Amino acid sequence: MVSVRDLLEELSVQAAKCAAVSVWAQSDDEVVGGLDLAHRLEQQAAAIKAHCVRQVEVRGLARSAGRRTITGWVRDRLRLDPSAARALVELARSVERFEHLDRAYSGGEVHTRQVMAIGEALGDLPGGVGAEVVGLAETTMLGWAEQLAPAQLRKVGARILEHVAPDLVAGRDEAALRRAERRARRRRAFTLSVPVDGVVRVGGCLPVEDAAVVRAALDPLCAPSAEDERSPGQRRADALVEVCRLALSQGRLADSGGESAQVAVTVSFDVVSGLLRDAGLDSGEALSAQAVRRVACDAQILPVVLGGDGQVLDVGRGLDP
Repeated sequence: MVSVRDLLEELSVQAAKCAAVSVWAQSDDEVVGGLDLAHRLEQQAAAIKAHCVRQVEVRGLARSAGRRTITGWVRDRLRLDPSAARALVELARSVERFEHLDRAYSGGEVHTRQVMAIGEALGDLPGGVGAEVVGLAETTMLGWAEQLAPAQLRKVGARILEHVAPDLVAGRDEAALRRAERRARRRRAFTLSVPVDGVVRVGGCLPVEDAAVVRAALDPLCAPSAEDERSPGQRRADALVEVCRLALSQGRLADSGGESAQVAVTVSFDVVSGLLRDAGLDSGEALSAQAVRRVACDAQILPVVLGGDGQVLDVGRGLDP
């Protein structure tokens, strides 16, 4: 029997040689052709990875290794973020479930995001539509994948039944919407990354209903002025922070330990020069003295004097800025 591992080791050697080639010295046609082939190989490698992940799950290797879930095993084994590990497991299940999709993925004809979009659409089809309709939906969406990006595939996939079996659509729209809403509710998430070079990456996803609430809160603060040089993304980022500031200033957020929501900043103070030096948030991240001054501009200040070992020497009263 052919060993997948042996074949992959041979492929890895060749891939390393390709990666070492100076692309800048190649002709235009070779660069573009190389990009196309590299992209195709990337998808084929991803399909192999999905096949392996599915076999790990089917054989119960994660539990044998002491892991409670396949997602946890994949996360630790491949050193992935939880969301990426979860997406890989879901991808592996979809690839196994739909034969034509698996074949196209293994051949590099569709890329990972397209496979995920098609798998989600096929998985959302009502249980009673029958294998013939599912197969027709699968091949139809694979045909569209030749020209459509993942976001477009998701849009048409939400109504794929209207294209392949319109006689079955009547009375199913409301049920389909409810399924989509339940799926969106399960997938909701909001993340704040560990700071890197002073930047915290924000990410996540929301159901349409919740996103409409967020958009309604941000839009009034996103309108550019005549001399506004910020990008749309910068305006939305500023609007998000401003909405949070407004919420904090209202004093209506849930209490924490009897106190309303607060941002705690510990500041080093040079008694000799009377200047602020370094500062830190209670979560451990550092702030510049300039950033501390910005925070203090619209915050109530509660002075606390700490000794050299961090013991509290004096607590003052809350002071408005």
